[in-house]
Amino acid sequence: MWSGMGQAATVAQLVGADVGRLISMIMQAALPAQRNKKECEQLARRVFMIAELLPHLQDPEVMRRPEVRRSLAGLGDTLRR
Repeated sequence: MWSGMGQAATVAQLVGADVGRLISMIMQAALPAQRNKKECEQLARRVFMIAELLPHLQDPEVMRRPEVRRSLAGLGDTLRR
């Protein structure tokens, strides 16, 4: 642990920042990465859900249903943005 702190102190000295400020900068940089990870996981869940629904859309009877057509139109608009 102390070895790591010593390395951080050396890096901080090289970039002209104190250790506390360097740690704060690293923590601030990590926050967007955590948010991005959550957003990527949410996107993956949505893509998986759509992938499960796609085979059902090959049925002509399903495609004639107005609620399905409306939902697909909305999905198409969303994906084009």
